[in-house]
Amino acid sequence: MAISPNDLVQPATRDAYAAWQAARGDRRMPSRADMPPRVMKSFLSFIALAEIVDSGRDFRFRVVGDGIAMKQKLSLIGKTLTDVDRMVPSFGTFLRDLYRHTVQQRDALIYRGTYVRSADRHPFTYEAVIVPLGDDGETPDHVLVVSV
Repeated sequence: MAISPNDLVQPATRDAYAAWQAARGDRRMPSRADMPPRVMKSFLSFIALAEIVDSGRDFRFRVVGDGIAMKQKLSLIGKTLTDVDRMVPSFGTFLRDLYRHTVQQRDALIYRGTYVRSADRHPFTYEAVIVPLGDDGETPDHVLVVSV
């Protein structure tokens, strides 16, 4: 369920949204260079950085923090969401829909909820911030996910 930034309760997601807002300034989105690890120190273990592939038809994980890797129980670095669908059917599709929404809107998607992966019945309760990043401040080339 989508929530307002004011409804974020997890320190990592609150910090992530605040850092993204500060980094973007008056642009639609910051670039990757505007979000270095030192800016993300308080939430770095909960990030996934996904590169937009083939104009948003797919996404490739470039960085995945330990917090996400342990929660997902999957090795995601270097994998596309198509690869994820092969490992855990329908989970890549679920994530792709969220990431595409962020890319199309060119704005943050903030949500909280429970999800059970149908393929392995692995349950998740999460609060997440998904934000676009783009070198020109207007066109997304990556999606940054912070999920606790």
